[in-house]
Amino acid sequence: MNTEKLERFASIPEHERELAENLLFQHPPKNIREGHPRTELLRNAPADWREQSKEQRAVINQFHIAAITEHFRTATKKEKVRAEDLPLDERLANYIIQGTRDGLVEDLEKKRAEGLRRWTSLTGR
Repeated sequence: MNTEKLERFASIPEHERELAENLLFQHPPKNIREGHPRTELLRNAPADWREQSKEQRAVINQFHIAAITEHFRTATKKEKVRAEDLPLDERLANYIIQGTRDGLVEDLEKKRAEGLRRWTSLTGR
């Protein structure tokens, strides 16, 4: 597997992370619509998955899978911003967040030169 192709955790939108975490950690749903066929099982589910009955875990799992499906059914394709189009400071932050080194040295040199110019203009040296 090429890990460079994986989406970095920090770049996943918060709502999508929450959807995934709810499914992974079996969090009982916060917003249960009235009329849901298993409302009582969902409403009375303990927060700790180890205390949930097998039936509650199955219903919670189905609930979160449906929420994820609905979200991505209506989601539009995200336009990826090219690194070159971002301001220098944002690019430097993204190297850390994305864990990439492509272009890092060149941008660090630009930032260093920028700081040197600023320092020279302040000190007159």
